[in-house]
Amino acid sequence: MLLTRFAVDGLLSFCRVELELDDGLTVIVGPNGSGKTNLVRVLTMAGLGLEWLEERSSRIPGTQGQSAAQAALASYAASRCRAGDTGAPIKVEIGLEFSAEDLDDLTCFVRAALVATLLAQGQSVNGQGGVSWAEEVPAWAEAQVTTSALAELGRGTLAFQHDGSPDAPWQIFWDFRHGNVPYRWTLTDYSSDRISIMAGKPENAPVAVGAYTPLWDAIFGSPVSGSSSNEPPLLPPFTLDLLCRRDGPPVEALQIQSHGNRLYPELRPHRSFADLAGIPLWTQQSNRVYALAWVLRRVFQRGLMIMSEQFRGVGTLAVPLRPAGLYSIRELASRTPSFDPYALPLRLLRLKTGDLNDREQFRRVQGLFAELASGREMDVSLQVSAPAPSSGEGTAGDGEAVVTILVATEDSPAGGHWELPIQMCGAGTWEALILAEALASAPSRVIVLDEPALNLHPGWQQLLLARLRQRASTGQSVLITHSPYLLPIEAEDDIYRIVRADRSDGATRLSRANRPVTDPRAVVRDYSMSADARALLFAAGAVLLEGETELGALPRWFAESPAARDLGNPQSLHLAFYSAGGEDHFRAPLTLLAALKIPWVIVCDGGPLRVDKGRKHLFRQVAAAGAANTELDAFITSNLDDSARANQLTFLQARDEARRHGIFTLAPSWDRTRIDDISAESFEAFIEAAPRLAGQLAIARREVGNSKVRQGRWLAENHACPAAVSQLYEHVVAALQQ
Repeated sequence: MLLTRFAVDGLLSFCRVELELDDGLTVIVGPNGSGKTNLVRVLTMAGLGLEWLEERSSRIPGTQGQSAAQAALASYAASRCRAGDTGAPIKVEIGLEFSAEDLDDLTCFVRAALVATLLAQGQSVNGQGGVSWAEEVPAWAEAQVTTSALAELGRGTLAFQHDGSPDAPWQIFWDFRHGNVPYRWTLTDYSSDRISIMAGKPENAPVAVGAYTPLWDAIFGSPVSGSSSNEPPLLPPFTLDLLCRRDGPPVEALQIQSHGNRLYPELRPHRSFADLAGIPLWTQQSNRVYALAWVLRRVFQRGLMIMSEQFRGVGTLAVPLRPAGLYSIRELASRTPSFDPYALPLRLLRLKTGDLNDREQFRRVQGLFAELASGREMDVSLQVSAPAPSSGEGTAGDGEAVVTILVATEDSPAGGHWELPIQMCGAGTWEALILAEALASAPSRVIVLDEPALNLHPGWQQLLLARLRQRASTGQSVLITHSPYLLPIEAEDDIYRIVRADRSDGATRLSRANRPVTDPRAVVRDYSMSADARALLFAAGAVLLEGETELGALPRWFAESPAARDLGNPQSLHLAFYSAGGEDHFRAPLTLLAALKIPWVIVCDGGPLRVDKGRKHLFRQVAAAGAANTELDAFITSNLDDSARANQLTFLQARDEARRHGIFTLAPSWDRTRIDDISAESFEAFIEAAPRLAGQLAIARREVGNSKVRQGRWLAENHACPAAVSQLYEHVVAALQQ
């Protein structure tokens, strides 16, 4: 399975967002509270919707009560985004592309459904399903219904809609295109037991019962009751045209009813589907219906692995916290262990004792764990206790199984091995094993990692990132992170993998860079070499500084300034600081900030504003980075591109224009005259001229050495914030909050 697209209207923090996902790795960053994890919640909701459809199809008549999936869906319906139109319908769209295995399952379902429907509806045509008809239809289905014929049906959008009424159910659809015409396959229909396939995406779907075209009529062009002969009709070549009508009433959608002996053991399409669905054909078949929703849930369950609460070892959704390792014999024998954290030992045991493919996957988990948690090895052991004897009459109690994950290390004092249960190791060891299990899964599975590496030190995080980059060539991963060590910025393509989430007017906004950015090699160079640069992408606001003295002094002075008492300090405002490394190097870091719509300001010396800077003028760097607005573009054209007017431009005029665009300086001029090796337009010159700071740079150099960052820090630690710096902080905060 492949996740191709994500669109939400009016749910959680999403007023209206749309995101195209990378086929390999998509990385979502942003400050806390921006709505990143809500992307995971929407995917979880989609899985619950398919689970609820499955419950509706398999529910025994007369059962009462609300299922866990239905209750969770009701909670989502009540979680409307308050920043948008509260009267508009909630809409969720998740684009999917089936894998080869998914298409095989879809083909198996369609073949079995066609055979079941044509045999059931054609009984009156050929005397209760005569032998020739019963042989011809399965042979036709196996020969004509192929994965290539259904390829368009395997690329589409799982769509959810809710009108907002407290008691209203969700309506769920599968939208796809055939012959460049949009079609909607309804998965829910509250006016009848029928579902349909219709052209377009009508907002009033599902339609009235009488408007449906029976499947027989759609395939043969006339109703079964209209036939004047018992001879079976000629079976046409199969294409999606048989199911998809551009005009006229919608076509009755395919489904299989397993009760009433609708599945026949002697028919190969039915046997194949029964094997796929686990239906015992030779005994009484359960009372349920299999529809396209069953296929979609199977695709979703097999193709999507969401790793979130597992990292913390806590329960998911309504699942209570439970210790890992202790299971009943019934759980030990279950076909599909839970994916909740407590079942991790059970899942690993199932792999270790499974078939050849399972055992190979277990070895991959071991290898990946040893790589991520370097110096450690992992294995699984099992102990089973006998059932407790019964008391009096009745049966004996269920036994217990203890599955232990053992972690061995080579750091014992004697040079041997330590071997401990994983519960006795650190939280990072548990997280490394969870990640190893995910990375060892099939490439066709989409892995969604919600804030991993909370307990991994930077070296392990870098190993994880290397594995995710390697997996990007064969499988799809979505990474939500706050860690600069998990940002992949080593090549130009990595720039376009990053999606930034933030809040705008109370709703989540998603931003990413458009191809191509200006000078991508410079962008990669700046961000790949510095975790501080990558940390800018998580901040609520970025402060770009020209030099290292400013980087040492300004963050501390800002935090202790009188202005911070009213505005809040930089930490509480989630601001990040970064030195561009000189007046000519603002463009590269600013390019990615502008592309991801991260609020920014620049604090520079006077020199970058000089009119003789040419293409390196700071205004031109801002424009080249794609960060200039129309007013700054106009100023460049009218004042810098015109040499006569440029020569008349004063420092004060340039400084005032810079302030209007988030560019600030403490310099009194742009004069480059040097006094005692300090340029008159520099931040260091400002310090020498500030009250009680004259000569302090020389003292700082003697105290902490030649590092300008240390010198700036020493100044801020030993001297109160100058009034001009406090005023600068006011301007910085105001510009970032615009």
